[in-house]
Parts: sequence; structure tokens; C-alpha cells
Amino acid sequence: AKDAAALDLFRHSIKIILLFFIIIVFIMATLKKFLDHKIIEPLEAIASANKKLQKDFSALNHTIKLPENLPLEIQTIVKSRKRMLKTIINISEERLELLTALNKQLERGKKIQHDFLPRNLPKVIHCDVSSYFHPAMELSGDFYDMFELPQNNVGFVIGDVSGKGVGSALF
Repeated sequence: AKDAAALDLFRHSIKIILLFFIIIVFIMATLKKFLDHKIIEPLEAIASANKKLQKDFSALNHTIKLPENLPLEIQTIVKSRKRMLKTIINISEERLELLTALNKQLERGKKIQHDFLPRNLPKVIHCDVSSYFHPAMELSGDFYDMFELPQNNVGFVIGDVSGKGVGSALF
């Protein structure tokens, strides 16, 4: 009788442990489903959108499809990403404006530099003289001139300003 009672107690304990195990598995499966839907899937969507941006910046305005009622942490990440992308757009637009202004200034500098060079070279007896100017960059410190001197002499000036900036080159 004692052995039968102990065996019944053992079987009852096993049933309770199994029931407890089934409840824990059910809770874990429900929690996983909740975490997948509310946290994992949104994070994967954000990560995927960020990877697309790395490859193709034109996807900047691509909207991410996210479920409703996201946890506060995920909402914070989404808001932070939107602010970051807005900042990137603003900085890109500012840089484009600065680059456009810089290109205009460089074009003006090229014109000024080109205007410094002689348009017509003096004739030299028994000599053919020509010139060609091609700066290595947008602007350079290169300069030349050729001019007539008294008693049928000709003067040459060749200059090169290296590493001193545009102002020095123009001077």
C-alpha cells in the first residue's frame, strides 16, 4: 500500500511537471510570436532599409512598412532614423549648394587666369613662337608672358607658383 501511494504520488508529480512544462512552452511560444511581430520584424525591416541605402542612396525616401503600436524603443529607433535621414538630406543639399558656388568661383578664377595670359605673341625674326596653356587642375600657379623690348629684343616671363594657394598664383 505504501508503494502504491508512492507510485501514485510519483505519477501525479510527473503530470504536474508535464503540465508546468507545457504551460512554459506555451508562454514562450506566445512571447516569441509577440517579440517577432513587435520587435524582431521591425528591426529587420529597418536594417534592410539601411542596407538598401548603403547600396543605393536614391532609396532615401523609401518608407518602411512597420506594424502598428510598436514598443517605445522601436518607435524611438524609427524617429531617430528619420531625423538622421533628414539631417543627411540637409547636409547633402548644403554641400551641393557649396559645391555649385565653389565651381562658379573656380570658373571665374579660370577666366581671370586665362585673361592674364597674352592674347597675341610678338613676332620674332627667324623664329616661330606659339604658346599652349593647360593647367593640371582647375586653377594653377602657372603663368607666361612674352613682350617686345627696345631694339627688336623680346622678353619672356615664365612663372610657377606651387603650393601657395590661388591668391598667390593670381598675384
